[in-house]
Amino acid sequence: MRKRPATRPRGAGIGAAAGAVIGALAGGSRRSVLIGAGVGALTGLGVGAYMDSQEDKLRAQLQGTGVSVTRSGDNIMLEKLPYPRHLRDVPMIAGCHHETMDGKGYPKRLTTDEMPLTARMMAIADIFEALTASDRPYKKAKPLSEAIRIMGFMNKDSHIDPDLFRLFLSSGVYLDYAREYLDPEQIDAVDISEYL
Repeated sequence: MRKRPATRPRGAGIGAAAGAVIGALAGGSRRSVLIGAGVGALTGLGVGAYMDSQEDKLRAQLQGTGVSVTRSGDNIMLEKLPYPRHLRDVPMIAGCHHETMDGKGYPKRLTTDEMPLTARMMAIADIFEALTASDRPYKKAKPLSEAIRIMGFMNKDSHIDPDLFRLFLSSGVYLDYAREYLDPEQIDAVDISEYL
């Protein structure tokens, strides 16, 4: 079984998935791919290496305000970090990846219209990567067909954007990602016609 390199951080898979999804769905521009990868890496790492380097400074700035900086405060951390202009939307995009289209997600219970397009793309990338990842000790990686089937249910339940899910499938991004990052035994036949 081919494993992801041990030196690659967990968020790198999400970054690759987000880069592929956002890049392909946004027309394939290099900037879109880079933003997707950056958002994915920050989302996957939570209070990761970059945020850890900023944590003490942020704690000092927030001291006495009643705002604590903990793992549950990842969105606060994201919002307080300095970003280059082209990445200024990272906190919103990363912070929405657990939102659902029907407004029942978290942390803000946003609806489709309240979320940026890139955040809805990020949600698809994050779910797909989480279902297919082979580097998580608490679960077995799902084969491609099962991951798409689960996402199909999520689509029917208004958890993911239906138009973007169809585009994710019809563009072949899911298969491109699978060929690049999944173990060969995970890549099985998928009939996408039932989801289009």
